[in-house]
Amino acid sequence: MKRCMITVALILAAVSQAGAQVAAQGGTSSTVTLAGIGMFVYPADGQTPEQQQADEAACTEWAEAQTGLTLQAGSVDTQAAAAAAEQQAADATQGAAVG
Repeated sequence: MKRCMITVALILAAVSQAGAQVAAQGGTSSTVTLAGIGMFVYPADGQTPEQQQADEAACTEWAEAQTGLTLQAGSVDTQAAAAAAEQQAADATQGAAVG
């Protein structure tokens, strides 16, 4: 889980940077890859390239679902991001009310 959270943070930073680069270039990018934005994920010991790609895709999909940011589009779905933030806040404060 810690690895996924680090990946989420890196993806968020990368999406911000990719969006700024696309805006500066005045065009849109059809497919943005992690390596294309300068983010490299190294495999675990003995991990096959296929497994690394599957893990990377799963982490990216999870991060996009949690944040509302889409790496391929370089855009932000503000409604999804707000809903994710509200859910996180509700989960975080749920245990604090007891006691």
